[in-house]
Amino acid sequence: MRDKNRIKRIFKLIEKIWIKNLYQRFGQLLINLGIVTDDFNTWQNEDDILEKRLIKIKNG
Repeated sequence: MRDKNRIKRIFKLIEKIWIKNLYQRFGQLLINLGIVTDDFNTWQNEDDILEKRLIKIKNG
């Protein structure tokens, strides 16, 4: 079983990096860090669009 605490640790690291790069949207940050590729137009998405998608997923 995976350690559920890894989620908070990883997001805390992302938060610290993102705060140093406030001008970047989340998708841009992930691309620039080499975490994801821009296969799905990640670069173009505004954070509010991502937030709405995440809320929709959370609410099922």
